[in-house]
Amino acid sequence: RRAATRVDPEGIAALLRQGLVVGVARGRAELGHRALGHRSLLALPNNLTLRARLGALSQTSPYGYLGLSVAAEALPSITEETLELSPMSTAVAIRPTAGKHLQGAALNDSTVQIQTVTAQSDAYFHAILMGVAVSVGGLPALLNVPFGTRRCGFVRRIDQALNFLALPAGPDFVVVEGWLFPRTLRHPPGQEKDAERAIRSCKSP
Repeated sequence: RRAATRVDPEGIAALLRQGLVVGVARGRAELGHRALGHRSLLALPNNLTLRARLGALSQTSPYGYLGLSVAAEALPSITEETLELSPMSTAVAIRPTAGKHLQGAALNDSTVQIQTVTAQSDAYFHAILMGVAVSVGGLPALLNVPFGTRRCGFVRRIDQALNFLALPAGPDFVVVEGWLFPRTLRHPPGQEKDAERAIRSCKSP
């Protein structure tokens, strides 16, 4: 059993500011294969170790894009390009001044794949982004990859989301509809392998 507590966007941001990985599942899942804040694994974008963890969890090539979610009002500080609301389908070049804060998201050519978020389009996710800015050089930005697998798609049940907590390199916390679930310090024998098999087979352990 895991003790769950209520958490708000600021509480999630506080965990992310500590350099932790947080899985978020809320509301309806996204359509398509890009995470937009409803089925997302989130982490700070200025840490290559966090990039490696999210890359492994999302089965992304070390040379591939990890999504970058940004509060729309900070976009001019990140890129010279003008974008409308972007659903993470656009790659843009970042400003040199932003590069050191976004090294976990940028490829060698200094481009990132970006999603812009406004308070009007998604107040909950926007609040999380604003809450981490102090740890990202003033930029309200987060790495954002799908909470799920390529084979099975996004997590759609609470047991699927909590299975990720049993993975050795899984998220440190999972938030399901405002309830915060921590990783357990010890897993019963076989639980990690059972959870990994369940995740890969799209079933419960």
